[in-house]
Formats: sequence, C-alpha cells, structure tokens
Amino acid sequence: MKSCFSNKEQLTIHHYSQSSELPEIWDEFLPDDHFLLRKNLKVTEDIHLPDLSFLYVLIHVDDKIVFAGGFQILSFNKAHVNKEMVEPYQHLLWRSYLGLCNSKLLVSGHLFRHDISALYCAPFLDPYQSYRYYKQAIDFAFQQSKAAAVLVKDMPDKLAKYFQNYDPEYIMLRNDISME
Repeated sequence: MKSCFSNKEQLTIHHYSQSSELPEIWDEFLPDDHFLLRKNLKVTEDIHLPDLSFLYVLIHVDDKIVFAGGFQILSFNKAHVNKEMVEPYQHLLWRSYLGLCNSKLLVSGHLFRHDISALYCAPFLDPYQSYRYYKQAIDFAFQQSKAAAVLVKDMPDKLAKYFQNYDPEYIMLRNDISME
C-alpha cells in the first residue's frame, strides 16, 4: 500500500496479485457487467498461462474509491524468441539479452483481448482526474512489477489526449487493431 498526501486529498493505493485477494468493495465499485469483476478476473487467472502474472490496483481518495485497474505482467524468456522470424545474429543477441535481464512487460489491459476495458474510474471524475489516477496506477504498477516497458491497451478515448500532451514518452501505435 502506498499513500501520498497533498493539501486537499489523501490518496491511498492498494494492490493485489490475485482476484481472490480483492475486497468485496472492488465488485461494489464496478458496474454489473464490467470485465474487472472478480469472477471474470478469476477466469483469466485460472488459465495459468506461463510467464504471466497479475496486479490489481485500487485507488482511494479521502476514503472514496476513485479507480480500479487490472494489469498483466509478462516475463519474457528465451523461449519467446522465434528464430524463424529473425536473422541468426539477432536471435543470438535476443537470447543473450533475455538470459541476462529477465525482462518484463507491464500490460495495462488484457494481453490477449482487445475488446475489454481493464480500468474503471468513478463516474463523478472529470476526464483529467481520471487520467491522473490512471497514470498514478500505471506508475505504481510499473514500480511494483519492475517491468522494462509498459503497454497501455484499450484506453478510453477521453484519456488519450492527456497521454499525448502530458506523457509524450508513450507512443501511440496506429492502424493495429490490437493496439487501439
């Protein structure tokens, strides 16, 4: 748990690594049909994909829930490099690199689906506030996961302009349905 204080608000970030750890208020905060409901998250976890772990973030401001988000962490290893797709020297470099670093990719969203939202912001928030809490959740998850990079998938359109203007280090991948 991480707490930050400002003059006006007390922000608390709770994180969980399994849906079974999530408190009941998680489901109460979400709409009835949202992907982030604990029962839906459990289905994805129960597949037990190798090299994939989960991180769920719940943000409170002054004891009110304002954000819930799901992240996946993909741990790259030598088996992920397809030698048929790269030149032999590239394959050797990738295998060497991955053998030394054990790189991780933090996915904000769902790695294998592009039709769901893995975040939910309180309806009383304006778009800038939603962006701010989402960015704090990403930064927190990035720090917790010790990932090398972040992939933000299926972000609500209302937040895209804030990432483009306030976080230019995020690169928008256009014309790729899995990245929209």
